[in-house]
Amino acid sequence: MATSGDTIERVSRAAIAAGLAAVRAARPRAVIGADLSGDAAGAGIETVAPVLLADGCRRFFVQTVEEALDLQRLLYSRCVEAPIRVLDGPEGMPAAEAFDVERVAGALKNFYGDPLPYSPDVAGIVPVLGRAGDLDWWRGDRGPSLEGAAIGVGEGGFALADAVALARAMPPAERRSVEWVVRLPPGDAGAELLAAVLAELLPLGMVAGRTAPLGSLADEAHWDAAIPDDVGGCPLEVRAGPEALGFAPPR
Repeated sequence: MATSGDTIERVSRAAIAAGLAAVRAARPRAVIGADLSGDAAGAGIETVAPVLLADGCRRFFVQTVEEALDLQRLLYSRCVEAPIRVLDGPEGMPAAEAFDVERVAGALKNFYGDPLPYSPDVAGIVPVLGRAGDLDWWRGDRGPSLEGAAIGVGEGGFALADAVALARAMPPAERRSVEWVVRLPPGDAGAELLAAVLAELLPLGMVAGRTAPLGSLADEAHWDAAIPDDVGGCPLEVRAGPEALGFAPPR
């Protein structure tokens, strides 16, 4: 990871705060998730995340499990719990027993040494499942349930038709607990996929009064697209990337 000293001149904390405020103003009913993939686009998770936390951002995306562990360590040092979605899926996480504390402690020691700087717990780290093998990994010895999973749709994930079939096969309670992480391709294809997701997939799991089960990966290229704040009165979650949040690397 880059250090704060390496990035402080390139990253304006005021610009990050202003970017988050602008995103919230543009989507006042939506839940905003910050994408810190690629070590916050090279700006440094340890530089960007504290600014977002100070302004109340509590949902994050990262690319790899290593980034998730780094971010989780920072959150724990500030006594903050926040969900972290790992876009690469479960690669690099302990198989089957990924949420077993003893197994996780062993994995963390590989990163941080022994003794650990904080208590091991990966309850907030949620890999985005994008392949059939990922579903098997999630189920492990729990049985067939996908309760609480984040399932990718679109680029790097399941085709919409497969996601709809998967949702229809779930019991209602399980279906309502699943988060659909939609990765939109650029241009018209992205707009078409988003419209189909809103019409065909989300209504299967809607619950009045809660956030809709969607982590819509709406980066700056899609920010002005027709992404609503809510569906049927349920707020959507949208992702804000480095351009929108003011920590993009200089061009």
